[in-house]
Amino acid sequence: MSFTALMGLVAVVSAVTGDTRPSRHELDAYVDPRVELISIVFRLSGADEYNQRSAASPYAKAVDAHFGEHRNHPAVRAARDLRSQHGIGFDAPMSFALHIEDTIGFKERIPFDQKPPRLDKRWPAPQAREFLAQVRDFAAKTEFDRFTKKHASLYKAAGKRMRALLKKRSYVAWFDSYFGARPSAKFGVIVSLLNGPANYGLGVACLDGKEEITPIIGATEFDKKGIPVFDDWITATVVHEFCHSYTNPSVDKYADQVLPVGERLLQHHTNKMASQGYKTAESLMNESFVRAVVVRFKQHTEGDAAAAEQIAYEAERGFEWVGRLSKLLTEYETGRDQYPTFDAFVPRIVRFFEQYVTECKAGHASHGADP
Repeated sequence: MSFTALMGLVAVVSAVTGDTRPSRHELDAYVDPRVELISIVFRLSGADEYNQRSAASPYAKAVDAHFGEHRNHPAVRAARDLRSQHGIGFDAPMSFALHIEDTIGFKERIPFDQKPPRLDKRWPAPQAREFLAQVRDFAAKTEFDRFTKKHASLYKAAGKRMRALLKKRSYVAWFDSYFGARPSAKFGVIVSLLNGPANYGLGVACLDGKEEITPIIGATEFDKKGIPVFDDWITATVVHEFCHSYTNPSVDKYADQVLPVGERLLQHHTNKMASQGYKTAESLMNESFVRAVVVRFKQHTEGDAAAAEQIAYEAERGFEWVGRLSKLLTEYETGRDQYPTFDAFVPRIVRFFEQYVTECKAGHASHGADP
């Protein structure tokens, strides 16, 4: 059955059965104290990505005023060491935040020494456990709980504003149809008030088979009351970050095929990719898969013009091959008998990149022609 037919079937079944259950397909959005706490610690440590100008807001000023005198707390010093010694920055601190239960008991959701499947690989278990103890002390010494209660109305307003935008698209239903349903997954969007333009496609895979797919979306604009402002362009960002939970495992599964060609691709685009933080074949291929699927989402939900706009956006950022790769994905969509899962299509994507890299080497790779 083709992808188009699958989407049509979903609509027909819903109409016939009157199934309007909102539970799984409606996305919640909220500010997560765990994310805020770890962001604050890394902000105080001086990490650039947690001190971006676009994240400036009354809330950021309040954070600096309340926590600034604690820049030499052991947790903050540890954050600096973790960054310099283990490369823990950007999404790694946020991954850690999602793997603690709450900001009260500070328990490990999955014991760190059992290597939680979705905890960022940069976290060594002993250091993660020690850092958690230091963060617990930081929260107590700085009265973090009192700070969050003081800003509860801001957190609520930020979540409400994001939810209003999320209601405009059926994200989960689309991903169910495109990649296959994940009924044991809980979906949500976490709004980060300190991350600025940084967004992360993160989640938690529990040992009992359940999972949480909860990308973290930063805020770069704020109204006069200091509440984050989001526009419809956030659609692409949300899809992008959700998609990492679907396509990254495919890159991992076929790493022996995907990464060698990714290394060759990276050689031709090192400078532009490195400037955006994509310094490895793995990160480059993860981004390539995701960005092509975003184009397909735009095509299916908004039409040709929106897809073309997305392709142009990706090309400006150096992902010149995304237009061609998104066209290739139509083979997957129309050939689901041959490719019942996205994993089954990955070898075809590898062949595409092998040809593209050959064209790059010859100096005549194009952006729009079918591979």
